[in-house]
Amino acid sequence: MVVAESNLRGFRGLTVDAFGCLLRGGPAQLPNAVRKIAAEHNGDRNARSPEDLWRDTFRKYIRANPFLSFREVHRKTIQDFFEALGIANDVDGCIDAVFHEYRSSSAYPEVSAVLRDLEQEVPVAVVSNMDTTALLEALQRNGLSFTFIITSDEGSVTSRTLRCSRGRSATWVSPPRTCFMSEVLTRRTSLGRH
Repeated sequence: MVVAESNLRGFRGLTVDAFGCLLRGGPAQLPNAVRKIAAEHNGDRNARSPEDLWRDTFRKYIRANPFLSFREVHRKTIQDFFEALGIANDVDGCIDAVFHEYRSSSAYPEVSAVLRDLEQEVPVAVVSNMDTTALLEALQRNGLSFTFIITSDEGSVTSRTLRCSRGRSATWVSPPRTCFMSEVLTRRTSLGRH
């Protein structure tokens, strides 16, 4: 990406998704912890590849109505994944391992320099449906900071509420004033003037 002064003229802000855009890995890919359990139990005997099974199952739950928390999406995805492969395993322990993997994600090498250039022109926000704690730890671990970090409320199971963090304070933003952005979701939107 080349950032030139004229590129961002007229823009009031820029939003980016965390995983796939800034950080490697994320929920769109089969987590290593799940892959390891599947391999240990010869779970690859299913006609579908483990990657396809994970992606399709994850997409089903991330798009669920009513909204599911990110942890609950993982619980249901891992349960279905293991069931399809005939695996009986500790789902909660696996979720913890997967979230540890997310917290340990590394940023792409060019991200810091590009963000520094962008922030000279316009405020940059991360918008993600990732678990708040896991995302903040991954960003901090990589030395990334933003004007705003907006995540879905991991405790909500009835609406798409976002948590907007700025420094040490947090604001809850209601659904009519928000739009979701993610490489995992098919809807592509932005925060606009909200």
